[in-house]
Formats: sequence, structure tokens, C-alpha cells
Amino acid sequence: MKIVQISFIKHRLIPIIMLGILLSTINGCDDNSAARNHKAKPTKVHVTKVVRQGLTEQQLVTGTIEALSTVKIYNQEPGKIKSLPYYPGDTVEKDQLIAILDDAILIREFEKARAQHRQAKLDLKRLKKLIPRKLASKEQLSRAQTLVEQAGAEENLFKTRLSYSKIHAPIAGVITQRLSEEGDVVSLHSHILSLANVTQLKVTLSLSELTISQLKEDMAVSIRVDALGDTKFDGKILRIHPTIDTSSRQGTIEIIFNEVPQGAIPGQLCRIEINTVTAPRLVIPVMAIRNDSIGEYVYRVSNETTKLIRIQSGIQVNEWVEVISGLNINDTIVTKGFQGLAKTKKVKIIDESTNPKVKQKTTTKDKPKQKDKPEKNNDI
Repeated sequence: MKIVQISFIKHRLIPIIMLGILLSTINGCDDNSAARNHKAKPTKVHVTKVVRQGLTEQQLVTGTIEALSTVKIYNQEPGKIKSLPYYPGDTVEKDQLIAILDDAILIREFEKARAQHRQAKLDLKRLKKLIPRKLASKEQLSRAQTLVEQAGAEENLFKTRLSYSKIHAPIAGVITQRLSEEGDVVSLHSHILSLANVTQLKVTLSLSELTISQLKEDMAVSIRVDALGDTKFDGKILRIHPTIDTSSRQGTIEIIFNEVPQGAIPGQLCRIEINTVTAPRLVIPVMAIRNDSIGEYVYRVSNETTKLIRIQSGIQVNEWVEVISGLNINDTIVTKGFQGLAKTKKVKIIDESTNPKVKQKTTTKDKPKQKDKPEKNNDI
């Protein structure tokens, strides 16, 4: 009975052992086949080279049109306004009479000073005749000469004050404000009129220090005035202010129209296009940068083999970004085909693009880089 059971067990074990050997052989073949296929088919990637060049950026900034110069007219003598003939919108020429104050008192003061000056000169002339006869001392003569000078200065003072009663336009332009009326009695240094030179119009802008450093006076710009449609007008940089605000890191520039467009007036909104080129720097496409919990990295390719390289990026202008550290000029990096690179380092380059001239279109601020989702990486 025992002999029969042992025989039965042997007959059952033989097929099981045979099946295990067969499965092991098949799995081994599959693993070897997969390894051969994996080795035979490297990952296909697109690459580009790290280049050193400036980033050309087109900035679109908004501003407000201003008159080239605006002057506030103040009176330098108090009194009643006798004449104020001009109103906002009226055009005046330089040195044209634009306001008259009551000057009756000043005229009398001037006449009095002139008479005193005349009398002082007569006294001096009389003393000079007495000196040869020793009827007057040199001290009296000296005092008389001083009195003549004082009287002359007093006369000139009232003559100047009298001229202040008539106010002339310091520049040619258009009256923009009328703050008093004829008959008003104004105190000293009251704001009476405002005058603007609109033969040229300007726009004052605040730009980042990075942009300011790339600009020069007389650089051409394009200006579009919202109220005048989509027509673009030529302009240029008139002035670059010499300082940068330490809190905002912004600088100031002034832009003028080459020719004032018909219908353009101070206060209108306008948009200015400015093309700038940064200083040369190492740049790569943003799409080449990967991100994980540690930071930024790229895949560098050498001899058809990739290597993960940690980098530090700098400023970005749309799809291009500066590389501060981690790469050198002419390094080849992957831009497309990242799937599987963390496990497979052998690659096949199917496209190697060269960086064209870097032209971008941005607003007043550089756009932030769009970070990729963290990848699981076994090479770290």
C-alpha cells in the first residue's frame, strides 16, 4: 500500500517540475529579448545647443501724453487785475502781453525815486564845484556820491517792480488754465494762468533698470494713441534720467513724437513699443528645463548619452531663459523627448535645432517661467 502511494506522488511531481523548467526558460527568453530590444531602441530626442547672445525684447508700455513744457504764471506784485484777455485754448506767442495789474501806486513810487535820484545828482554836482575852493570836504563829497548810488538803485528797484505789473508769456504756447478774472485782487505769487507748449508732445515712462541700461537717446520707438485708432506714429527717446529709484528699481525716460499727430492732445492714453537687446549671456529654451523637489535641471547629451545637470536660471524673455551656472557654451541639451530619460541614458538625436535670433514680444514686465510638474528621477 505504501509503495503505491510513493509511485503516485512521483508521477505527479514529474509534470510539475517540467512545467516550472519550461516557464523559467520562457521568462528568461523574454527578459533577454526585452533587454536586446531596449538596447537596440534608444530614446529619440530633440536637442539644441547652449548659445551666448543678447535677448531681443519688444516691450509694450502705456503712458499719458504731456505737453513738452508747461509753465505756471504767477504774479510778482500784488494788486488788482486790470486785464486778462486770454482763455484756455487761446494761442499766444513768446513775450506777448497776457495780463496787466493795476500799477498806479508803483508809478507814484517810481516817480518819487526818480526825483530823489535827480536831486542827489544835483547835490553831488554842487559839492564838486565847492571842493576846489575848499568849501566842502572830501568826506562830504564821498557821502554825496553814496547818496547818488542809493537813489539810483531805488529808482531801478521801482522801475523793475513796475515792469512786473505787466505779465508777458515766457514761451509760445496755448493757455491751459485761467484761475483768476479781471477785477480780482491777487496777493503776491498767486497762480493766475497756465501755459503749455504743445508744438511737441512727450510721454514720460518708468521702466526697469534692466531695460533702461539697454536704451539710448534718439532711439526710435513706435507710438499708438488710443483715441486716434490703430495708426502707429514714429517717435524717439528724448531724454533718459540719470538715476534709478532704489525702492522700485525703476528709471525714467521721456519720449517725443517726431511729428505731432493731428488730434493728439495732452492727457490722452498712448501705447509705446520699445525694442531692446540685453547684454550677451548664455541662453537656452525654457522647454529644456525640468523641475523636481530639489530644483531645476536639464539633460545634457554627449556621445549619444544623457546626463542630468543641475542649473541655475536667470532672467527670462518669453521662451528663452538665461543660464547662470551649470552649462557652458555649445553644450548640447535635450528639448523634447524626456519620457524615459530618467531610466534610459542612451538616446538617438532626431532633430538638432539652432537658436535663431531671439525675438520676443512682452509687456512691461518679464513673464514668469512656467515650471513643469516634478518628475520622478532615478538618476539623482
